[in-house]
Amino acid sequence: MKQPIRLGILTAAALAVAIGTAPARAALISTDLAAGGDGLLILDQGTSLEWLDLTETTGLSPNAVTAGLGAETLTTNAGASLLGFRYATQSEIETLWTHADPAWNGVDGQIAAHFDAAFDIIGLMGCTTTASTCPTLDLDPFEEIGHLGIYPSGSVFNVSAVTIEGRDTGDLGRFAIQQITNMDRADSSPSRGHYLIRDAVITPLPEPTPGALMALALAVFGLMRLRRGASPNHA
Repeated sequence: MKQPIRLGILTAAALAVAIGTAPARAALISTDLAAGGDGLLILDQGTSLEWLDLTETTGLSPNAVTAGLGAETLTTNAGASLLGFRYATQSEIETLWTHADPAWNGVDGQIAAHFDAAFDIIGLMGCTTTASTCPTLDLDPFEEIGHLGIYPSGSVFNVSAVTIEGRDTGDLGRFAIQQITNMDRADSSPSRGHYLIRDAVITPLPEPTPGALMALALAVFGLMRLRRGASPNHA
């Protein structure tokens, strides 16, 4: 009987190792909003918040977004419903940036150390600037591209920016909050989107049914019997 018992222990150990050594997922991942593969959301696993691609709200004024959110009628530029979304706060934006770039310390600065993180988050959340290379993120020398996002702060609306710049002396990245105190709530721009978020929609994993557990037990038992029958020492 030792061989079947040993086989069962090894099977359980192999399953445990397989589960325990699954690769860790990145803090920020691309996910879908309305259709499989649309990639219009970025999930921050550190906060369980989903961020909408900024290109889906370009050309909208703060008044239009606020009214649409309040009436639950706001849609993306592609027509998908934004029910359940809200404006992000400055604190939430800064937390997102910290998760994208742990080296960012809240200081506005365009330095080479931020380039990779800025490049990645622009790729995830969309590029809104009007440069011809914006969609491909293929920088030309002395060209700056990135995205601009609007969010409310008290009675005013601010603009935040994540940009990358190509230079012959080295590429640079930047995370910056730009406070525009005189921003017109009715103003819209094709190069500015809106930082909209919602709590992540989590689909729970189905619990195994009694029938599935019984089938698994029978399969393991059958394998043990088969191994036992194949043993040359079996009488």
